Amino acid sequence: MPLTAWLLLLLLLWISASDLLYRRIPNRAILLLLLLWPVQVALGWRPDSVSALVVMLLPTLGGVLLVLAVGFMLFRWRQMGAGDIKLMAALCLWLPPEQQLLL
Repeated sequence: MPLTAWLLLLLLLWISASDLLYRRIPNRAILLLLLLWPVQVALGWRPDSVSALVVMLLPTLGGVLLVLAVGFMLFRWRQMGAGDIKLMAALCLWLPPEQQLLL
């Protein structure tokens, strides 16, 4: 398993423990998820072309925006916390678009 996957696992364990114990998701953990994602993309990307990278990333970023939009509505209706929405949006970056629906 690559190093970034181990770091992702450790971050998710930290987030889970914090959420269970304090009912809060630290913004630092979300920021680390966001900062670690480009490293994962850079390590897994084959330099065929930049346009192939853009085509690969556009559906992923679309999923992130969709999660943020739906999450904002759920937050406004007091059905979900902002930390949960931020976590789901950050995790969407790590998943292919067809698996983002599972979040």
